[in-house]
Amino acid sequence: KTPSAPHNNVNAVSWAPHSPGHLATAGDGCQALIWDMYHVPKRDDPILSYNARAPISNLQWSSSFPDWLAITIDNKLQLLRV
Repeated sequence: KTPSAPHNNVNAVSWAPHSPGHLATAGDGCQALIWDMYHVPKRDDPILSYNARAPISNLQWSSSFPDWLAITIDNKLQLLRV
């Protein structure tokens, strides 16, 4: 029997304002993940990932600058260029 993976809560989801097929997620697994909903060959295959030092509590894609994603870790804001 294969051991089950630990469950990590998803704390935030943000659809890309410039592309209806791109979705960003973040949570207790200390990762921000970007998914291409049109080309995902399997459910657990993001196109881009960012490893944070702690759980990510929130995430928002910029509607004015689509190459930028904002995440919050603890009480700090971090900007990611995607």
